[in-house]
Amino acid sequence: MLSRAISDRNTMTNRAEQQQTGQRTAEFAAMNQVFALDELAEHLGGEKRLAKYRIRYHLSQNRLKRLANGVYATVPAGADAETFEPDVFLAAAAIRPDAVFVYHSAFDLLGQGHSAWWTCTVCTDRPRAPVALGRNTIKSLTRPPAVRKQDESVLEEFKANRPSSRVYLVPGQRGGVMAREWNLVVPEHLQRPQGCGDSGS
Repeated sequence: MLSRAISDRNTMTNRAEQQQTGQRTAEFAAMNQVFALDELAEHLGGEKRLAKYRIRYHLSQNRLKRLANGVYATVPAGADAETFEPDVFLAAAAIRPDAVFVYHSAFDLLGQGHSAWWTCTVCTDRPRAPVALGRNTIKSLTRPPAVRKQDESVLEEFKANRPSSRVYLVPGQRGGVMAREWNLVVPEHLQRPQGCGDSGS
């Protein structure tokens, strides 16, 4: 009787934990249109295996759509996962975190695009094969060596002159993500979690 009672209690505990994890996953997906596996794992306390399990479940329920290896989009309620097209800029940034949007894509982001353009072009240190997302295609190009060298020199200059105490990127703002390397508190919507330090207050 005692062993059965313990077994029943463990089953109830496991079910409660699964429900809690499922709820946290659903909340995360609702707040992130496009995300990487590592981001969900971090949200679930660093449990990568658990994150993979939750993703497989949501894929089977057509609540998520796989965009590339380790990158997923949240499918809105009532939408068909097969035909759903996520925001191509969010997808490109998640697939290539170091992406710099160029050409017509840069104009689109600035609101200066003069026509519909179905190719999202980015420069990156590690180009990959084009990624098709419905009507859109993400095309990555190698950043020219001269540009990479210039970027590095500018970053080194910034590092040498970084503020001694933390500074908020947006004046008068409170809260955000602490980028330790720059001693800046950056709004969460402007900086992805990779490479960030502690949250600001």
